[in-house]
Amino acid sequence: MQIRDEIRKNVKKTSKDRKKAISEKANVLTIHRHRLNLIVNETSSLLWNTSNLRCRHQVFAGTPQT
Repeated sequence: MQIRDEIRKNVKKTSKDRKKAISEKANVLTIHRHRLNLIVNETSSLLWNTSNLRCRHQVFAGTPQT
């Protein structure tokens, strides 16, 4: 009886440890995903601004200055 209780306790403990480890790994992955999203958003914003500036430059370059 005592051995069976010990086994159950150890199984519960390892199950909790496994769930905790999975949860921690998921949190880390979520943080990395958010960081990647920020980088992607910043990059696309920079690309959009660059292409927008290029278009404006072409428009102004073709118009005579007064």
